[in-house]
Amino acid sequence: MTLNSTKVPFRDWCYFTVAVNSQDVRNCERMTPEGREAKVLAAEAAGVRPEIAEQMGPRSECLRIPKRVGPRPHYGPQVPPEEQQPRRLIATLGVVPPSIRDRAPADIAVFYQQFVFALWPKDVADPALDSARSELVRRLFLLAGP
Repeated sequence: MTLNSTKVPFRDWCYFTVAVNSQDVRNCERMTPEGREAKVLAAEAAGVRPEIAEQMGPRSECLRIPKRVGPRPHYGPQVPPEEQQPRRLIATLGVVPPSIRDRAPADIAVFYQQFVFALWPKDVADPALDSARSELVRRLFLLAGP
């Protein structure tokens, strides 16, 4: 069971990974209904019968979790494709974001290490990641001076 996370809406991808990690298919019910998934609509447009096309979508794949045979995958935390998504979530929850100034120097070092690691080149082209990496390199060169 593998889904290409770039072909699934971020919201559905999050529900899918939570369902896989928890082995709780109730999370699948929150995903986009099969009849409205892009992959299903594309298959139907190509002439695939609707009852077959619906089995090709992420939600149907999610609902098959209990029937999966073999090693169980585990997904890590999902990184939103848009910077504003976590900010909207934090605001909705009423959480006050912590300030980096309130952290110990070792915590700050770990944060930046993880930030740089997140920008490490991946095997799959990712324009947002490439842009963020280029911006970081540009800023680092400005800090280094002439």
